[in-house]
Amino acid sequence: MAVVLVNPVTLESLAVQVVPAILVTPATRALRERQAPHLVAFRSTLTVPFPSPMEAEIAHRFLTPNARLRGPVQKELSVNGSVLTVRWRAEDPRLLRISIISFLDQLSLVMRTMRRFGPPVSR
Repeated sequence: MAVVLVNPVTLESLAVQVVPAILVTPATRALRERQAPHLVAFRSTLTVPFPSPMEAEIAHRFLTPNARLRGPVQKELSVNGSVLTVRWRAEDPRLLRISIISFLDQLSLVMRTMRRFGPPVSR
């Protein structure tokens, strides 16, 4: 488990938690692939707190369309209060890493945009 702290308002600190589901050696992975190739999967979870539930929901709406694509990496987004949670599942750790990096770029854009235009106004 790795935790990076960066503030969601200033982008100087943002609580990010990446949790790998399995940690295996190359030998263990090769054995598992031979025994049950359909079971080999890598998982990660990212938790992003926002200043308000409305900002978390805005980020969720912006980032969700990309999550609906199906392919070698599955991504699921959810919001609980002011926390956005993203869960990934992939069979290839490299594709998982690429997906996470791409998502972080998109998340950074969303957060910069919200910071530039100020906090959302309730309707």
